[in-house]
Amino acid sequence: MSKEDYLYVLELIPTGSDKPVQLPDLAYYTNFEERTVKRMIQQLRLDGHPVISHPKGGYFIPDLDNEEDMQIARRFVAAMKAQAYSRIKVAENLADSLADLELTQVSFDE
Repeated sequence: MSKEDYLYVLELIPTGSDKPVQLPDLAYYTNFEERTVKRMIQQLRLDGHPVISHPKGGYFIPDLDNEEDMQIARRFVAAMKAQAYSRIKVAENLADSLADLELTQVSFDE
């Protein structure tokens, strides 16, 4: 995908939570699969574009002058942080479990 593809997706995402664009619509307009569009949105976010998932579905860029948009954006960021923390805890617990299994594993080579 080219930089122009990413910018086109970004152009299709409206400013304001009152008119979020749905993933199937983004896929239709870009002629990309939904999974590809999701990856593109993730990359746009990593590049610093504040693309928010609306709680009722769809994507938008928050209007900085709209308090409701900013509240939705803050909740979205908090939810993403909570999900990341949860995944880290699961990964740590799995790593600990695997380490415990390796310590208790009986070797028949000895």
